[in-house]
Amino acid sequence: MCVNTDGDVASNSMRSAARGFLCDCEGNWMLGFMCFNGFCSPLQSELWEILTGLTIAWDQGYEKTILQFDCSVVVRLINDDNVSDSHCSLIWAIRRLQRREHVQNTSNGFHAKLIQLQTV
Repeated sequence: MCVNTDGDVASNSMRSAARGFLCDCEGNWMLGFMCFNGFCSPLQSELWEILTGLTIAWDQGYEKTILQFDCSVVVRLINDDNVSDSHCSLIWAIRRLQRREHVQNTSNGFHAKLIQLQTV
């Protein structure tokens, strides 16, 4: 299963929306999603997109997931065990899902394999 996410934050209002889709290993569309995250920063929006996509994949019964998104900063944040900023709860929620799933992330040429999310 592959989860592709993308989102937007309106610069004038800071309203955030996340969208994405799940496709099978052959690239066939399985389902799509869209949600409004309220008011947040672009980085928080990226984290919400990832959390939402992984949660939907898990709820649909897909335990092995490739996650594709466009923010390499997020890979570093998720890998950093010493995260101490306002995004901690979102990062910890993503990590909890990773412990349940085998996740491989791809982001701007960075590849994170399985649960460790290390860049290659």
